[in-house]
Amino acid sequence: MPTVPQSIQEQIQMLEPSAVIELFQLHLTLAVNGTDTVYYYHAGTNEIYGNIVFNSITYSAVPCEMDGFKRTTTGTLPRPTFTIANAGSAISALLQLTNSDGKQLNPLGAKVQRIRTCKKFLNASNFTGGSNATADPTAIFEENDCWYIDRIASENLNAVSFELATKLDLTNVRLPKRQIMEYCPFKYKGEAC
Repeated sequence: MPTVPQSIQEQIQMLEPSAVIELFQLHLTLAVNGTDTVYYYHAGTNEIYGNIVFNSITYSAVPCEMDGFKRTTTGTLPRPTFTIANAGSAISALLQLTNSDGKQLNPLGAKVQRIRTCKKFLNASNFTGGSNATADPTAIFEENDCWYIDRIASENLNAVSFELATKLDLTNVRLPKRQIMEYCPFKYKGEAC
């Protein structure tokens, strides 16, 4: 299980911690979606209304959010939603794009990665003085907070919502088949069992 960096643990325990910044990466791949493109977004909250640079990557300020991470003990996995503003029908236009083969891009199966860090760990270019001694691209809450688009939940002039799933919960994903038995398949009732 990955550990949270010491710098993040210290921020969580402070009386006045630095603001939490959520960054989003939308990965479209040639094999799954028909193009190799990555889009970078952040919600434009926590007093940062312009673009953000983190780990030398520029994230565009677009109203967006991910919610629905509630975990239960009933065995069902969470199905969060990623909602992004559709200003000027930009996201609707993205869904209508075609690749060089003339095929329409399919957002289903695209990876959405959420990166949570603190404001104090952003690149120096985000600050008016142009310097930040605490900049740290490794200071993130979770290493692999990745989800995959399972379906378009809603699309209108204001926003587009995608329902997300874990990789195991995607439609038509096939896991290797193996028969479950009450004994070791390698050597019946051997010492290693």
